[in-house]
Amino acid sequence: MPDAVKTTRNQTRRKALLGTLVIVLALALSFGGWVYKAKTQRDLNRQLLGAVRDDNTEEARQLLVRGADPNIRDVPEEQPSLWQLIQHAFHRDTQ
Repeated sequence: MPDAVKTTRNQTRRKALLGTLVIVLALALSFGGWVYKAKTQRDLNRQLLGAVRDDNTEEARQLLVRGADPNIRDVPEEQPSLWQLIQHAFHRDTQ
């Protein structure tokens, strides 16, 4: 095989690899930004719930300006397991 053909193939492979790396990097940065935004949004929402519970109108107003979701529901992060529900029901009935 002539050297010119080998060189052209190597250049084509390098360009393809570089293009793939650029796409992977762009996706990783995009996903990382989304994860950070989701975490930040969750923190803002939690702070808003705390401000509402504490009846702190000014802090709640500031959190809404920063992007907290005014329609958030106060739902526990972890749902109790079936076993925990059974234990709770049993202990509630014995008291």
